Amino acid sequence: DPEAWFQVDADAGLKARIEALVAARDAARKARDWGQADQIRAELAGMGVEVLDGAQGATWRLKGTDPT
Repeated sequence: DPEAWFQVDADAGLKARIEALVAARDAARKARDWGQADQIRAELAGMGVEVLDGAQGATWRLKGTDPT
C-alpha cells in the first residue's frame, strides 16, 4: 500500500494528530475558509508533513520519504 509506505515513520500518536489536522483542513476547505485551511497546511508542513490533494480527498506523507 503506497499510502502506508509514506507514513511508515509516523508512530500511532503522530498519525492520529496528522489525521485530525487533515480532517480539520478538509472541513475548512469545504466551508471555503481558505485562511484556516492554509494555516493548518502550514502547521502540517512545520511537522514535516506534505499534504496531497486529489480527487479522492487529501492524503499525506512525511517529507523526505522517497519511493525509489
